[in-house]
Amino acid sequence: MADIADANYETVAATCDLCAAPCIFSRIDDIGNVMPISGKRVSCFDCGGQFWIKGDTVNTAYQFLIDDAREHFALKRYMPAIASVAQAWEVFFATCALSTFVYRPFFASPPVDQDVDDLNRLYRAVRAATAKFTWFPMRNLAMNMLIRDPRPLTVAEADAAIKELAGFGNKPSRKTVSLLADDTRGLADGLANLSVGTLRNDVVHKHAYRPKRSQVEPCLTSEISLLYRVKHHLGVGDFLEHQAGAVYESRNGSSRSRH
Repeated sequence: MADIADANYETVAATCDLCAAPCIFSRIDDIGNVMPISGKRVSCFDCGGQFWIKGDTVNTAYQFLIDDAREHFALKRYMPAIASVAQAWEVFFATCALSTFVYRPFFASPPVDQDVDDLNRLYRAVRAATAKFTWFPMRNLAMNMLIRDPRPLTVAEADAAIKELAGFGNKPSRKTVSLLADDTRGLADGLANLSVGTLRNDVVHKHAYRPKRSQVEPCLTSEISLLYRVKHHLGVGDFLEHQAGAVYESRNGSSRSRH
């Protein structure tokens, strides 16, 4: 039995019990699913023997990408660090929408009334409504969620709210942001002033810009701190967090548990 030594969004690594060879397993190609691994029998790529792996890391997709960015940063690989942290933000923005318009209203229903067809329909509807959103419209989506504070608590309310999502891709005006309460305005202003989006465009497009450490470091410190403040303010959680009733919202200082 081998403990997973390194886990990230795409792979897990472990040492073979039989021959001590290091093995890296693709979650998609080798494991066959993307759920956290509590225990799994795998085959060594070196000796062909089977052994048991356990002890996966339980993280959201954007948390894995933030960890990847920090590893790149430590190795002074600032270009992939920016690419990873920018992707983390984009995944986080998408999770904001799924959390609010899909997972929360679905799990707010009594278990006996929860229909997986409703879950899948809401999920597809959110994906379709935001399909054309690039990085900045996704950022605008999160800003508009702070401003409009959508709170659908039933599947029917979520269906209606999702129809308004197309307009969430537009950047809110400064005047609109200025009218918010202090704590919410600080979050919205922080999203409006993120440096990672523009830096990411410079890095990944045709100019292949090589950023300085001083440009990248704030993206992994103060801007990631902002990400988690937005997360807790909006009560953002992935499917598993909502299923477990473990989504914390700083607006009311509590976790939203299943009804």
